[in-house]
Amino acid sequence: MKVFLVILNALLCLSFAQAQDRANAVDWKLVQDECGEFSSASESQIYETREGKIVKIIDGNTLLFESKIENGKKERFTIDLAGIKASRNTKKFLRKNLLNKKFTVKGNIFSANNQNHLAIVYGKTAKLLEVNCFMLRNGIAEYEQFESNNIVPDSKTYYYKKAEEKAVNEKLGIWAK
Repeated sequence: MKVFLVILNALLCLSFAQAQDRANAVDWKLVQDECGEFSSASESQIYETREGKIVKIIDGNTLLFESKIENGKKERFTIDLAGIKASRNTKKFLRKNLLNKKFTVKGNIFSANNQNHLAIVYGKTAKLLEVNCFMLRNGIAEYEQFESNNIVPDSKTYYYKKAEEKAVNEKLGIWAK
């Protein structure tokens, strides 16, 4: 009888673990960014995520980002939008849609030194869930090859090329002629 209870307990634990895995898989599938990538990807990551706001548009693909750190102090650093080659209208789009608004950036290890940091910008609205991809998909910017070196998710190159291809095929934005 005791052996039976031990086996039964083990089976219940296994069943619970499998149910938990299925529940987690469902949650994982629900969190998908604009480019079709799942945000909880399990690839090796050396990038980090910061929340804050865009305080200045420097040019068509370079932004000044401000985030709060310990003790309420603020930290500012410059980010370059991964995969974005600016067009004439890019800076105008960024000013209208990003300036002084809250975003999350994901990119290489951020520090307040003077170097630019390659990043992906995530918004809080359905329209701008993933800014980099939105710009490519709508013909606001061209795709520019970048060396990910695992500082942004490796799959972004593929999704960004597909997003630009869609804009070209549908003659959107800079591709309208």
